[in-house]
Amino acid sequence: MKGHRLGLATIGAIGLFAFAWTAWGTIEMYYEGWWGPWWQRAFYLVPGAAFVLLGVVAALRPKMGGAVLLVVGAAYTAFVLAVQIGRGATVGLRFLAGWFPVTGAIVLLAAALIRWGPTVPPSRRRWAATAVAGGAVAIAVVVSAMWIPRLAARLDDGDRGERRIVGAGVDLIWAPAGPGWNQVEPDDWMSWDELAWWGAAEAARSGHATEADMVRSGLCRYLAADGTELLADPVDVWRMPTTDEVVRSLVRDGSAVGCTWDGESASASCPTEPDKETPLWAPDEAPIYYWTADEFDTDEAWYVNYSGSIVAHQPKDWGNPRHGYRCVREP
Repeated sequence: MKGHRLGLATIGAIGLFAFAWTAWGTIEMYYEGWWGPWWQRAFYLVPGAAFVLLGVVAALRPKMGGAVLLVVGAAYTAFVLAVQIGRGATVGLRFLAGWFPVTGAIVLLAAALIRWGPTVPPSRRRWAATAVAGGAVAIAVVVSAMWIPRLAARLDDGDRGERRIVGAGVDLIWAPAGPGWNQVEPDDWMSWDELAWWGAAEAARSGHATEADMVRSGLCRYLAADGTELLADPVDVWRMPTTDEVVRSLVRDGSAVGCTWDGESASASCPTEPDKETPLWAPDEAPIYYWTADEFDTDEAWYVNYSGSIVAHQPKDWGNPRHGYRCVREP
């Protein structure tokens, strides 16, 4: 009976992993993946679906499910460690403890499943498999019911030209579609370092860029007055916006909502929650964060998300499709 309970508890724990990944994937699909073709969105559901399938297999065929889970856990643990080491970061106790719930814990669950899973009666295992699959579907439905109305109401007026936004204490013109907004080439997502060193000589690029570099050699300095191309020499019409300016320009329903930031909090203070809408954002493009002109310290720089719920900093050499930028100028 003890083995039966331990086996059922192990299957339940794997089910909780499936529920957590389903919730995370569905939320992330709507939060950051709601753009582009359908497969771009469906990609976010893959981890949850994989864990749901694994949970069902673990319930119906414990030893098989445990073996697969053991391989997955070991491979993911190795991947996380390789990424950390590849970045030159320290693999210490704090790092290991922080990642344990999604690395080492999976390995331990796999071992427990192989040991005690088969002791659970087949009728209970079938019930557990149904609960895992049904619970995951219910979570996805609930999350969708919360997000779909918001997305259906999201404003996109189709205008990707220069846009003037008058916010809480700011009045700025934001660059039109082109090299001054999000990317230089179709797949060239710029890190903060790359943006700040755009016009700098290779010899000057060591360590990380600084705020002074952003002013001296930043990409926006080289943006033509009409915002359509980057020139060989500085024009000094455009510049990168500060963190405070991005926060104060966050929009909903076509205009700034009046967000403010105290200069250190992890989120903005907004009377109404902003959204990924025009005239500030391009809802049909990947970026949900904008880099700002400000550095946090030697290694990291500030960025802001579209809802104002995240005002944070991360490594200056981080470049990915979620982190865009947009040059500004005064009217």
